[in-house]
Amino acid sequence: MRWQVDVSSAGSYGDGPRRRAVLNSALSLTNVLADRWVATASVTQVAESDVIDEVRASPAWTVHGVAQLSYFFEDSWSITAGLDHTQARPLVSFNETALPPGGYMRETQVVLGLTYRPVGRFEAPGLHVFERLAPGGI
Repeated sequence: MRWQVDVSSAGSYGDGPRRRAVLNSALSLTNVLADRWVATASVTQVAESDVIDEVRASPAWTVHGVAQLSYFFEDSWSITAGLDHTQARPLVSFNETALPPGGYMRETQVVLGLTYRPVGRFEAPGLHVFERLAPGGI
């Protein structure tokens, strides 16, 4: 398969004095462009809101996106170039008391990586997960 799409989401609500509401979501796309080229993009978000002085505060949130292009050479080496971007409106706390979010944060990074895997991929013979074909198949 050349494409893989992963989607997940979760929410929670706390029944305490702060009655915290949290929502997490993630989306990831992977595409095998050619024999040794792989492109990946992912976005995650987290939003949370608390009740402060009997009023639900504006939500604090974080959005994080990553785009990467990887080239695999030999059997154990890969090189990766990517862009990593985060935006947030963080929750502020003072003396362990949550305050409404204030201000924004934005950060962008260019990432270059070289990876060496001396052992190979994950193997778990007890679970019938093998790096190479097992004798007689699985």
